[in-house]
Order: sequence, then structure tokens, then C-alpha cells
Amino acid sequence: MENMANLVLALVLGHVIGIAIGLTGIGGGALVQPALIHLLGVSPVYAVGTGLLYAFVTRIFGTAAHFRLGTVQKRIGGYVLIGGVPGVLLSSRAINVLVEQYNPTRVNTFVQIAMGIVLLVTCVALVVERYLANRSSLQEPEGLSQNGGRRTKGEGSPQRGESGRVTGDPLSGKRRVLAIVFGFVIGGLVGATSIGGGVLIIPVLMLFFEAKPDQAVGTSIMISLVLAILGGAVYLVEGHIVFRMALMMCIGSPLGVIMGSHWAVKLPDHVLRAVIIVVVAVSGISLFFGLPH
Repeated sequence: MENMANLVLALVLGHVIGIAIGLTGIGGGALVQPALIHLLGVSPVYAVGTGLLYAFVTRIFGTAAHFRLGTVQKRIGGYVLIGGVPGVLLSSRAINVLVEQYNPTRVNTFVQIAMGIVLLVTCVALVVERYLANRSSLQEPEGLSQNGGRRTKGEGSPQRGESGRVTGDPLSGKRRVLAIVFGFVIGGLVGATSIGGGVLIIPVLMLFFEAKPDQAVGTSIMISLVLAILGGAVYLVEGHIVFRMALMMCIGSPLGVIMGSHWAVKLPDHVLRAVIIVVVAVSGISLFFGLPH
């Protein structure tokens, strides 16, 4: 009976998190981990594996949609993944090895604390992302083309700074190294916590690689999809995924995403962002309580 109740709760949570994703465009990792740990009683390491599987499924359709829209910057994403792939594989493997060879309770404590720290950093990233998006929207009239009032997207096209001058290739010089190093760090965070993919990638793409908001979102979803499937594969091989809960959450999520997307057009964006920042902050703080002993 308890297992059935947990599965039903997982279905409901998947639906609620799907609504949050549809409303804000923010990935569900920040909400999935505290829910799995505090509400469903899943250990932190299993929560990471289960969260990665959930993240992979929920990003498939989003990635396909952004490829159709042309908002995925494949070159930038490719360089980020050059660092991100080994980062996520190494951190995922390291966590699983530590669980097998050392005290699992201590490893779970470390993972849970790491999740909390990443969530609090995520709050800062969300604030930065909002600032960058607002600044970009204020500058938008200067960059509009004559093509129906819409900006022409081009992955390799020149970017214009605040003064209006062309700044050149967003992947020139040291930026390629920066993309690889940044990818390795993000991959490591995703593999160890399953949190920190899209919401940390977006501000960096906008700030250092001159990506427009829609390009940053599309590229981050693609990167997160690859990292989720690779990291999830490691946890799958090690048997650290609760399949039934992941399945129920995935079943509940699509309808929630659809509902959230419809509601998003009716509610003020700044209200939605403020709510999600508060929720992420509370989720992060909650992970510092009830730590395994």
C-alpha cells in the first residue's frame, strides 16, 4: 500500500513539476530532488539517477522543438559538450564508486549538501538570467531587422554590442577554451546532483557568448539533454535509479507542461519568475535539514 501511495504521489509530483516547467521554462531538477528526498523517501544518490532519467525524458521534445525553430547554437553547444561529456561521466562514475566502496550514508550526505549548494547558486543564476533578459529586451528595437520586424537568427552571424558595433565571432579566441572549461564544470555538477544544467547554462551563454535569450534556452536544453542521458546511463548501469517513480513522474509531466504553457501567457512573467526563485531557494535550504547521519 505504501509503495502504491508513493507511485501516485510521484505521478502528482511529475504533473506539478511539469506545470512549473511550462510556466517558467526552467528545468525541473531544482524541484525533483527535494521532492524525491523529502516526500518520496528516496536516498540522495538514487534521487540523482532518477532525476537524470526524468530530465532526459522531459527534454526530448523541447530539444526537437528548438531545433525546428533554429534556436540551437550548435557550435557553442558542441564546445560546451566537449567539456561537459567527460565532466558528467567522471562525476557520475565517481559518485557511484564512492557508494560502492565507502560508507553510503556519508556519500548521501555529501550529495545532499551538494544539491543544496547548487540550488542556492541556481537562485543567483536565475536573478542574473532575468537581468540579462530584461537588458536584451530593452535593446531589442535597435537590433530588429526589416524582415517582418523579427530578428534574423544565424548561429555564426555577427553580434552587436551596446554601442551598435559588430563584436565578431562569439567563439573566437579564448571563448572556446572557456566553453570547454565551463562545460566540464556543469557536467560535473549534473553528474553529481542532476541539478544545474539549463538554469546555470543560460546566463553564461548570454553573458559570455552573446546568445540571445531564445538561443540560450534552446542551446541549454540541447546540452542538458546530452548530459542527462550520459549521466543517467552511468546510474542505470550501477542500478541507482528508481524506475517506477521515474516512470510515474514522466507520465504526469506532459499534461502539466501543456497546462503550464497555457497559463504562462495569462500570468505576468515577473510574478512567475519571482515565485520559482523563492521555490528554488526554499528547496535548496530544505536540503540542509534531515541530512543522513
